[in-house]
Amino acid sequence: MRKTVLALVLLVIAARSAAADPPRDSLHPGNAEVWENPDPQGMSLLIPYRNRTPSGFLYPYPPDLHELDDIGNGWKARGALEAGYFFGGGGEETETRYTKYVDRNDGFMLDGLNLELWRPESGDYLMLRGGSVGRDDQFYDLEASRAGWLRFRGSFSGVPHKYASDATLLWTGGGSDFLGLPKSLVATGNTPAEIAAALADHPEGTIAVQRDRTNLELRARVLPTLSLVAQYGMEDRKGALPSAVGFAYPDYSTSLGGSFEVPQPIDDHTQKASARLEWGGALAQLNLAYNGSFYRNLNQSLTIAQPFLGTGTTQIEQARQALAPDNDWHNLHADFGLSLPLRTRFTTAISWSRSTQNDNLIPPTISSGTIGTINLSDWNNAGSLSTKSAHARVDNLLVDLKVDTNPWRPLRLRAGYRITNFDTLTNYFAFNPATGQFGYIVEDGGHGSVLGQDYTGVFEPGVPGSAWRYRTIPWGETRQTISAGASLAIPWRSSFDFLLEQEDVDRVVSERPQTREQRATVSFNSRPFSWLTARVSYKFTNRDGGDVNYNVYYKYTTAALAGFVPLFPDGNQAHNLNQLVRPDLADLVGQRINGRLVFALGEFSDLSLAARLRNDNYGSGFGLTSDRSRDVEADWNVQPSPIFSANAFVSFEHHDRGMQTIRGFASSSNGDAGGPNFPFSNEWGVKSNGDGVGWGGGFSLHPLQWISLDTRYTFLVFREDENLSFVSDAVLASQDPTHPVPDHLPRLRNRDHTLETSLRIALRKSTALRFFYRYDLSGVDDFHQTGLPTLIGRRLYFGHQDSDYQAGFYGIALQVGFGDGW
Repeated sequence: MRKTVLALVLLVIAARSAAADPPRDSLHPGNAEVWENPDPQGMSLLIPYRNRTPSGFLYPYPPDLHELDDIGNGWKARGALEAGYFFGGGGEETETRYTKYVDRNDGFMLDGLNLELWRPESGDYLMLRGGSVGRDDQFYDLEASRAGWLRFRGSFSGVPHKYASDATLLWTGGGSDFLGLPKSLVATGNTPAEIAAALADHPEGTIAVQRDRTNLELRARVLPTLSLVAQYGMEDRKGALPSAVGFAYPDYSTSLGGSFEVPQPIDDHTQKASARLEWGGALAQLNLAYNGSFYRNLNQSLTIAQPFLGTGTTQIEQARQALAPDNDWHNLHADFGLSLPLRTRFTTAISWSRSTQNDNLIPPTISSGTIGTINLSDWNNAGSLSTKSAHARVDNLLVDLKVDTNPWRPLRLRAGYRITNFDTLTNYFAFNPATGQFGYIVEDGGHGSVLGQDYTGVFEPGVPGSAWRYRTIPWGETRQTISAGASLAIPWRSSFDFLLEQEDVDRVVSERPQTREQRATVSFNSRPFSWLTARVSYKFTNRDGGDVNYNVYYKYTTAALAGFVPLFPDGNQAHNLNQLVRPDLADLVGQRINGRLVFALGEFSDLSLAARLRNDNYGSGFGLTSDRSRDVEADWNVQPSPIFSANAFVSFEHHDRGMQTIRGFASSSNGDAGGPNFPFSNEWGVKSNGDGVGWGGGFSLHPLQWISLDTRYTFLVFREDENLSFVSDAVLASQDPTHPVPDHLPRLRNRDHTLETSLRIALRKSTALRFFYRYDLSGVDDFHQTGLPTLIGRRLYFGHQDSDYQAGFYGIALQVGFGDGW
């Protein structure tokens, strides 16, 4: 028997390792334990009443697990296995949202696997759990330890991520680094009718990525006060995800642009490693750690064949774009804690990290020919690059100091100082040594440019308005935060907590280089009665800063080079409305209110009422002007006995956002609201508001030892409205007098019903049948997707659309366990 058990363990470990916190779906609740019947003895026979958490909630009844059986040589064991058949139920299983992250294919399923081995004499222990064995969403957890000095943990999880199961793709080779045209088409030689015919011949396909994550950890206690910890992780991804590509084809001598939705190939892996030393004495503790992450992409670029009919002098047949580059991250981290007199505690954390990326760069184009005065042959080889590799580096330093003191027992004081310094040390210039020109032609990248050869991205001295960003911007910053707080215990089992914080940010290059954010938080916690727990907090935030200046980016563009001629007599065109500031830089007055009441309704029930309010107002009449949300929820739980338990919840959430801007025109260098570029007659705005409502509940019924029934129902609905306001029709890019512009957009709405049921019938103490069923009913109203074709002019889309669906799956499984007299 023991040999059989150990052989099973080794077989599973050899098959696959696995991930921390693997995902669970409806078939794998909680910790994926096969046997989940509640223990009729509860948590203890010594306490005559039910225990509650410090927040006032009832602890649930623990599961009644099989006792460990003696299997010889001092070892004890218990285990369980669940296997059965999975039926799709005849629903719309191909809908993307239904199987977005799970594998619900019909067929045999080894659904649950539990095993525990324990040797009391030596303290040796082994635990193995798994689910959905052999499927795309399979997972495993393994732990082995010797009490007091050694522990090993390993895990694996697979997560399929489906982006579209109804994608219509023109190209061949989806998922690879080259997207070619079908045999019926030739590069740059197809009319819209011919492309439409080729699309009609292609069946719908799936765009998806499979992510497999492995994690291993070894902890050794080499001394009573010293432990060593080593971790290794691997994340592997394969598949394709939707990506957008802008095109300015057939060449820049025309103004015929286009855009494609293409499958970007995903074939990469990320390895993570760490080593940590943990030392702990009576007065001081110290942790020293190294962490590393190493990303490798097996696809360096994506080449795409160009299908549209060319009309220019130079026919561009294909384009190439760089994909995510290989990169490394190294981190050194130290934590130190020291206990001082008067119940005082000092802690500090110091962390330094370096991120590097030194992939080989690819030339701006792979095409040949001439566009205006530009010969593409001077730009399609490695000699057109100012440097052969990226030489990109980012350094980050963190120092976090805290002191906490409790000189008088009812009063606790704390203070802290935190500084982070972020440096971008990349110094790249887009310069072609072969031609002596600055810039990077956008022929392959597209950039949505359709305005002729003067917009190729190459600096042309003497040509008005030839301004392009040609060098990297050092996005460095320093953040300093100081904090001070106090907690005071008062009668009636209550306490006040107060915290003040100030954060100063100094950015190396930004339209607003300095900002200061001040925050104050007050909270009150109380348990005045045995049947009531209350928690209330209020947080106030105020942020301001210096003037906004978009000209700080000037020196990183070719406008700073000799020979530049501005587009207008007063300077180059304004690209930004000066009064429009990013939300993370804008003035802000924000408030947060959180409250929760927990009522103990007798000895076997609790009721929780919670409310949250967020109110952010930005100090600008343009951009994001306000962002607010309010939500309330109620949760009721009843556990009269191990035989029956039930819960119900209801929640409501409302949010609204206000945004305001001005449609601009390039007529001068003036970027002020009301100026010639941004006249108030072109002002427009959007006010969006949405509601979310959810309710549901469930129950567990165990009337007899051999039967149990678990059922849960959930309903969620979300609605979003967007109201438009504009001063005049001049804000519209195109106008149609026969169709007046509405003052609102169609409502967005999602509705989801989910019903889950599981019935377990014991055939004997360690054998049972489980019947499970899940039903989903989902509806979606999204005008962005409704009626979207795959071909619009010179634009190609997958044509994916989220649809209404109803689907159910059901199955039967046999549960077999051993332990407690098996």
